[in-house]
Amino acid sequence: MALPIILILRAVQALFTIIELGLSAYGVSQFSQCYSSIGIDYCDSSPGELNFVVFNCIWTILVLAYLILSITILKKFAHGIAALALDAITMIFWFSGFIALAVRVGNSDAYYGNSDVHTPAYDALRAAVAFAAFLWALFVATTVLNALEHFRGGSKTTTSRGPAPVHSGV
Repeated sequence: MALPIILILRAVQALFTIIELGLSAYGVSQFSQCYSSIGIDYCDSSPGELNFVVFNCIWTILVLAYLILSITILKKFAHGIAALALDAITMIFWFSGFIALAVRVGNSDAYYGNSDVHTPAYDALRAAVAFAAFLWALFVATTVLNALEHFRGGSKTTTSRGPAPVHSGV
């Protein structure tokens, strides 16, 4: 039995999300550093754009857990509109996340006053931007596939009433 294309896309989304979480968490760890000067502790925090991408990763893991389980094991919890809404929301989150992070990473020269920013943290953030863009494109694909299935009448919900009654002699 061949795997449906949507399940393959979900597996790729899960893989890319784990990679994105690792890259983003590394960036957060590099930005969030504390140091002491003259007896006073200073702590730098990571940029909000990077924190939002980490949120996107956690959100995506939760969404994918529902979407994958609802089409494989827990079919009674599958709902076409919920899957479409979760895909659309996640697609919007990834679009805004990768654009915001791309602007931050692309503007790093002007932000830090350094024309040669090639630290491992910024290289990881550049890779994070690429994976975030791929995740957005994957969620565009699954949103379109879910929308086509839903609007063509192929989406099954838990509120179906069974087959239509047959009227004999009509």
